[in-house]
Amino acid sequence: MWFAVLFLLAELEPGLKVGTCGAKFLAIPIGARAAGLSGAYVALGAEAMSCFWNPALVGRTPRGISFECSYTNYMLGMKHGGFAFVRNLGMAKYTYSIFAGGLNSGDMEVTTVDNPWGTGEKFYYYGYVIGAGFAKWLTDRFVFGVNLKVISEGLSYKVGSWWRPSIDFGVFYKTEFKGLNLGACVRNFGPDMRPPGKFVVIEEGDTVKEGGEAVERRFRSYPVFMDFRFGLSLDLKKGDGYNVVGAVEIVHPNDNKERLIVGLEANFQDKFYLRAGRPMILKGFGSVDDKSIGSIGLGIRFSNMNFDYSYTDRGLLPDVQRVTFGVKF
Repeated sequence: MWFAVLFLLAELEPGLKVGTCGAKFLAIPIGARAAGLSGAYVALGAEAMSCFWNPALVGRTPRGISFECSYTNYMLGMKHGGFAFVRNLGMAKYTYSIFAGGLNSGDMEVTTVDNPWGTGEKFYYYGYVIGAGFAKWLTDRFVFGVNLKVISEGLSYKVGSWWRPSIDFGVFYKTEFKGLNLGACVRNFGPDMRPPGKFVVIEEGDTVKEGGEAVERRFRSYPVFMDFRFGLSLDLKKGDGYNVVGAVEIVHPNDNKERLIVGLEANFQDKFYLRAGRPMILKGFGSVDDKSIGSIGLGIRFSNMNFDYSYTDRGLLPDVQRVTFGVKF
């Protein structure tokens, strides 16, 4: 696939690129099932929240209408969550999705060069994504999906908000070998973002002036978080009333080293689920979050409703808990 080639070419640029892209809220997992597997989900998902991970996966949702919402009690008082609405018209037709997700930082102190300990004013950061997508089974084993969306970031103090269009491409292939499934996706492909307006240039604590006027410059543009994911899932053990599925996934982000993610999900009577996952850096050293020992989770299915919970160890950072609720019509 051509988009895989583009990401592999990025390997020609050496060095760790942490902090070189924006809209990092897009890297925060949405959905407790996927989070319980540490994100090994691109070839496994079959719920409404799957549209955030691989737009092709919504083609695997049950025929009819599915709705899911998720909430994350993120670190340091930040709030993160999202929802997805999916309409599956059947394998011979299209499956459509509408979704939104975002993060709010909570109030923070406004600081300046003259008041490094705060001016007494408050501000908050926010980022959100909203979009729609579709998936179509091209054969009885292969499905293709696309998301069209808008990504926005903003600051409540002076700067305001800014946005850019984006697109996701995804595929899913179902083989005949022991439940082996393959999935791949490129997320958040699009142009760079740039905050609006200008800022006053300050050097060594003094305002830079030309002709008696303060020098102002436009904010620089920056790339948005983007990744390529390729994975597989396989039935490891299947018996009377239970099934254990394993998933392996390789992730290539545009601001960090490649990760290998391994996940396991045990299903009992299609009603109770236990999950665990662990991410690993393929080579070298990654960011602080890479010291995570992984995630665990559980799920309950009853009639047309589902509830999922996950707990993620973030290494040196605070742990994160997520809940997801869904219903099907």
